[in-house]
Amino acid sequence: MEQYHLFIGCAIALLLQSCYKAHPVPVDKKEYVSKKAEVFLEGNQDEIYPWLSFSAHTDNGKPIYLENGNDKMAFADGQCLLNWGELPKSGHLVLRAEGTAPVTMHVGVTYRKRKETEPPAESELLTVRIKG
Repeated sequence: MEQYHLFIGCAIALLLQSCYKAHPVPVDKKEYVSKKAEVFLEGNQDEIYPWLSFSAHTDNGKPIYLENGNDKMAFADGQCLLNWGELPKSGHLVLRAEGTAPVTMHVGVTYRKRKETEPPAESELLTVRIKG
């Protein structure tokens, strides 16, 4: 009988220790991260931007944020799509994704314009730089 009380007492002590709020046990051991990528679209704006679309998404479906100057847009499903002619004329986009590690962002730029000259004229060239 004495061993039974000792066993119950130890079980209660362990249960109380595991519920101690000062040192909670983390539910998810993954690290919280914040990723940032800058996309620069360089070229003749009038010739290029009507024919340009942009997409970005995260692997895990976590929200992705798009910043253009003071304008900020949030895409809750982790998929950002700007169709033909919707891109800002500045050509500078900032993407942010936050969540538990790992956070991976994929960026796609589509430029579809029929070439009027062979080879393309200087005004029809697009340069994409990604920093992040």
